[in-house]
Amino acid sequence: ADEVVRAYRLQDLCKVYLQTLNSSLQDLGCTERLTLEELNHGFKSSSDLFIFILCQLMPGIFSDTEDDYDVGNAEFPSGYNSVLESSDFLESKLKGKHYWKQFPLIIRQFHHWVLNL
Repeated sequence: ADEVVRAYRLQDLCKVYLQTLNSSLQDLGCTERLTLEELNHGFKSSSDLFIFILCQLMPGIFSDTEDDYDVGNAEFPSGYNSVLESSDFLESKLKGKHYWKQFPLIIRQFHHWVLNL
């Protein structure tokens, strides 16, 4: 979601997600449905896990353009050196300017959203 959606429309996005989820459950023959309150409770109770996942994904998603890489062509050697190479790779992603510009903003927006569920 873009910045405007993250800042002002996350609850609307959740409602669309809920409609899609319940429609998919119906299509699959499941009689159970989720309410918005149940969905919000699930989001709120999982918020620490979401932050952990964001911390894992965001360095790659928001890497600087000059650091872009093609995962399909990446080589993954085995052994001790691969651990060091992976560590160096992650460290380079965590030092990206674009990441550090976006990360605090997204975490603030997420925290605000969770508090208002």
